Amino acid sequence: MSSAQPKFKTRERKEIYEFVEDRDEVTYDELFDSGILTETDRYHQIVAVMKRDGMIEEDTYNNYVQGKVTIGGRVYHLLFEIPDIPEGMKATIARDIEQTYADFGKMGIKKIDNEDRPHFFKKYDIVSYFLQDSDYNARLPEVLKDHFGNIIMFGNTCYMTIPSEIVNAYKKAFKLKNEHKEAFEKVDGFLRQFNDKESRRQIAKDIEGAKSLFSFHGVEPWDDLGIYKSNLALTENAFLEVETPSLLDFQFYQDVGGLIFLGTMKSRDEDETEIGMARWPFVYKGGKWRLLIYRLP
Repeated sequence: MSSAQPKFKTRERKEIYEFVEDRDEVTYDELFDSGILTETDRYHQIVAVMKRDGMIEEDTYNNYVQGKVTIGGRVYHLLFEIPDIPEGMKATIARDIEQTYADFGKMGIKKIDNEDRPHFFKKYDIVSYFLQDSDYNARLPEVLKDHFGNIIMFGNTCYMTIPSEIVNAYKKAFKLKNEHKEAFEKVDGFLRQFNDKESRRQIAKDIEGAKSLFSFHGVEPWDDLGIYKSNLALTENAFLEVETPSLLDFQFYQDVGGLIFLGTMKSRDEDETEIGMARWPFVYKGGKWRLLIYRLP
C-alpha cells in the first residue's frame, strides 16, 4: 500500500482505510464485524470506493462487481448489493436487463442534486446519478421501475447498483422458470411465429387455428369469427411485434390456471413508424402460448 494517506471526504472512509492499513490484510467479515460499518447497506455501498482507492484485491471486488450492460449507448458496470449469488445468475441478470432496455434508444442520466435527494434512492448515500428511463416505464417490469437506475460515477466509469429487491425478484423468476421449463422453452418459437406478418395472416385464414391463439378468462369467447381474424391479420399494411419478455414479466396466476407473461406489443405502419404500444398478457395453456382475453376490473 502507499505510504501517503489519501484525503477522505467522509469519516467512514477514513476509519475503513485506517482499519485496513493497520492490519495489512483484512477479510470482509472482519471489516463488517469491526463495527465501523453500522449498516449493511453502507457495507455494500463502500465496496466500489474501496476498489478505487486500492484498498481491496481484485478477486474480492469481483464478488460484488460482476458483468456490465450497455443501455442507451452507455456502458454500466453492475454493482450487486448481494455478493454471494452464483456468477451464472449474475450473468443472466445482466443479459436480461440489457435485453429489456435494448429497444429504448438513447437514454440520459441525471445528477442527483439536493432537491432530488429526498425523493430518489434514499437507500444509497453515494449514488450520484439516476437513469432517466421514465419515458419507458410502461414497458418495464414493476421491480425495475421501482429499484433500477441508481448510478455511482467514478471518473468516467459508471456503476449501476443492483439492489437486493431486484436480485430477490430474479431468484423468484429463476425458480418459476425451473418449474415451467416447457413453457419457457416455447416462448421464442411462439414470438417468431406471432411477429411474422405473413404467418399471422395464414393462421387467420384457418378459423380453428385463429381461435386456438386466444384464451378467455372471465369473459365468453367471441361469437363473431371475424374478430379472431381481424385481431391477427390487422390491416393490410400494419406490422405487429411483441418484444421478448424479461424473466421478470412472468408470473403464475392460480385463478387463470396458467403461466402468464406480460408482453410489450407494438404496432407500426408501412413506413415502420410506431403507431401504438400496449402491455398485453399471454398465457400458456394446453401446451401452447395464447393471447389472454380477460374482463377488465
